[in-house]
Amino acid sequence: MLAVKYKQQNQKYNSNNHCSNNIGISEKMIQVVETNLGKIEYKKVGKGQPILFLHGGHADCNMPIAGFGIDLNKYNLIIPSRPGYGNTPLSTYKKPEQAAELLSSLLEFLMIKSVIVIGISAGGLTAIAFAAIKFESVKRLLLISAITKRWMQKDNPKYRIARVFFYPKIEVVTWWIVRLTAKLFPKTLAHSFFKEFSLLKHQKLTKFEIKALRDMLCLQRSKQGFINDIDQHLRAKILTQVKIPTLIFHSVHDASVDVEMAMHAKYHIKDCQLFLFENKWGHLLWIGRDTNSFRDTLNTHLLESAR
Repeated sequence: MLAVKYKQQNQKYNSNNHCSNNIGISEKMIQVVETNLGKIEYKKVGKGQPILFLHGGHADCNMPIAGFGIDLNKYNLIIPSRPGYGNTPLSTYKKPEQAAELLSSLLEFLMIKSVIVIGISAGGLTAIAFAAIKFESVKRLLLISAITKRWMQKDNPKYRIARVFFYPKIEVVTWWIVRLTAKLFPKTLAHSFFKEFSLLKHQKLTKFEIKALRDMLCLQRSKQGFINDIDQHLRAKILTQVKIPTLIFHSVHDASVDVEMAMHAKYHIKDCQLFLFENKWGHLLWIGRDTNSFRDTLNTHLLESAR
């Protein structure tokens, strides 16, 4: 197995995409490793109990994590770029089950035998598949605003729009426009995106919230990953195979991933607890001044998982 280290080039995030480079990107080394199943990019942050942290759509191993309030003096986050994102090739790992095998090979490379698994949004399907297939390696599964079955049907207008704007040869232009708008009209952009994440109407957005959203958007790319995400599905049988303790965190105001996804997982996973929140930002449980309830609940159960 071969490990190759490199530093992420700053221009990927600053002047070329119209975003400030002062957005909390870790200076730690990112690694691309060649496991026995293929190449995968990842980043390790913190020390302590290992957590396999699976990002959502339009992200990679550099996704902002501060909003989750995880104590990096107690937990070691292993954050891979899921297949199709960052510098992890999509290759033959298009299905959640296949991605789970690749992640298992990463943990084997790192000589990590047991992890807590966190799946965010579109990372939910891979997190579930990993917990079902590699159950001997998982202490607990946490699903946050997670997709738990096929997300969009092909006759859904949003599906057709996504296929156009986030097609691999087009998405770089799409995100260039988003970043330029974030620089010139941050408030307008924030209100526009707010509608995609929350069902709440006529909300006043604070400067802190606008900046948090802008910082998140400045790190996003779709590459081949998002087009693959919207075509992924997971059989209900896989959910029933999850035997480890599972915690689901979801907002009743989620406009991006309907709360029915959480209900679906709760129905099929036997040892499961569901926590519903009435936060302002809906899908983005980790943004806004009302995130304390989510953070406290998350970290309380992380402590229980680490015992």
